[in-house]
Amino acid sequence: MAWLTKSRFFRLGIEPRRVSGRKRATGERGDLAVAIAIVVVMLLTLIPLAAYAAAVNQLPLARGEQSYQAALAAAQAGVADYVNRLNQTALNQAGNYWIYSSSKTPPGGNAALTGWAQVPGTTDEYFHYTPDISSTSSTGIVTLTVVGASGTGTQARYRTIRVQLRTDGFLNYLLLTDKMLIDPTFAPYYAGFGSSSSAASECAYKYSQPNDNASGVDSDDSYFYDPGSTLDSYSTGPEWNQCAGLINYYVTGQTFNGPIMTNDMYYMNGTPKFLGRVYSGSATTSGSTSHPYWVDPIAFGKPGSILSTDKPSFATKGDPAYHTPINLPSSNSALESAAQVGGCVYYGQTNITFNSDGTMSASVTNSKASNTLSNLDTPGCLGSHIALPSNGVIYVANTTPSSSCPQNSSSSVSTSIVGGGQISGCSNGDAFVQGYVTSQVTVGADNDIFVTGNLEDYNCLSSNNQILGLIANNFILVGNAFSSTNTTPDICTWGTKTSTVKSNNPVIMAGILTLSHSFAAMNFWNVTGKALGTIYIEGSLAGNYADIEGTFSSGGGIIGGYATNYSYDARLQYLTPPFFLSPVGGQWIQIAYGETGTPTGLPALP
Repeated sequence: MAWLTKSRFFRLGIEPRRVSGRKRATGERGDLAVAIAIVVVMLLTLIPLAAYAAAVNQLPLARGEQSYQAALAAAQAGVADYVNRLNQTALNQAGNYWIYSSSKTPPGGNAALTGWAQVPGTTDEYFHYTPDISSTSSTGIVTLTVVGASGTGTQARYRTIRVQLRTDGFLNYLLLTDKMLIDPTFAPYYAGFGSSSSAASECAYKYSQPNDNASGVDSDDSYFYDPGSTLDSYSTGPEWNQCAGLINYYVTGQTFNGPIMTNDMYYMNGTPKFLGRVYSGSATTSGSTSHPYWVDPIAFGKPGSILSTDKPSFATKGDPAYHTPINLPSSNSALESAAQVGGCVYYGQTNITFNSDGTMSASVTNSKASNTLSNLDTPGCLGSHIALPSNGVIYVANTTPSSSCPQNSSSSVSTSIVGGGQISGCSNGDAFVQGYVTSQVTVGADNDIFVTGNLEDYNCLSSNNQILGLIANNFILVGNAFSSTNTTPDICTWGTKTSTVKSNNPVIMAGILTLSHSFAAMNFWNVTGKALGTIYIEGSLAGNYADIEGTFSSGGGIIGGYATNYSYDARLQYLTPPFFLSPVGGQWIQIAYGETGTPTGLPALP
């Protein structure tokens, strides 16, 4: 390599660099800037690469999380699929879908019972379910375990949920009525019902039901629901002029501490308060968008009219809301069948007292009791302090009348039982009940149930170990001589176990169901001027007609009979008395939900 001389530098136009201390410092700073620039460029290059690498490494985790969530969604889709099948079978009156399993498949099959069903609209999400019906016949509850899967092979993720399902039935409501009317059976006995007493058979119509006039039969318009002057324009429901005394109003001063339901229209006046949901299954509306499911016939206008002072308050905006009708069974014969196997069946009038030691005492007028129909007088269900039936079901059936045990006894017949002032024939399937409930039990009657004393949960609703159901084909009645027949001191409402109270106020802690008639205070029409106290119900009350416990003034004051204080027992949302009846074609709902571990031995994914 040739070295350049000074002259050559100048010829090339390059000035030789002069070295000094100051010049050297400037050059060093430049070198440092170059180095920093290089580092910055490297960082700008490496950081995105690192971020990209991290993102790539996170992809399996993100996909795993997505699959994990998708598996839960798949399990929830399985619950919806099973509930839909239950409801479609009930709607079509095609039996009970819950009887099917992997070993007993339904007509047409169901992949989710025997293997995996694909979630609609997905490519790799599936569900498999297993129903547990070991207690369904007694509790009405199906426990369903559903496994959801997302992905395939070793990359599949699983989530498992367990739910409890039950029909949306009578126990879900504080009050449930088929018709918002007082039972017309009472009409002839109470003058306060006015013209209703002579037209009782003409008043038993829902707001939406066609009446005789629809076919031109009834010329006096007594079937019309129409308080106005143009009677001939309407042909459904009860008419105001004839049936006003039997219409069941909710009025100022009343407060409802729980959900209520009717298959009819609501009749309201003033400012009643509703602290729970309010539903109507009426087939027609009032014609008003602001209150489609309640009216005030006192408004004296066309159906649907209300007064300016009618301002009921609802906990939920838009209530009363429409709900599919909840239809009552025609009889409680299914309960009798259940009592024949592991229960107690009695014939004719039967006295039953539940004891605080977990036993019961039972006696019959006709001296014919059994726990199977084919084996009369079988020991075990009669006597003092005997064991409760193993399946918790007690049924009192009608028996054949005889000269010594007539169907309708008079007060002179020594074999009759006096239930709060009402005489019941000894051959009638009537149960006379009181006491402390210490387990899960249901009492059914072919005819009526008479509450002769307090019926209280011995733990005052603080435990899930005891629950009572009362189901009568006809009436459930509180006696107007309750104070003299009650031998069960109150321990929950006013008293305690250590300080009991002998009270004139009946306390009933139960799910109550009357299929053809209603819950009522016995002979309430004969106790005018006698305020007997207050009936306390903590549970649920359902019937064909509205309950009636006393007579009241236009201002709401009690004239005779009982005042009422009813509260919903929230345990009934998930607890069912043994073999308590379900609605006809009732819709299934979810009452409990939880995630659980995924079981082993699952079928292979597709």
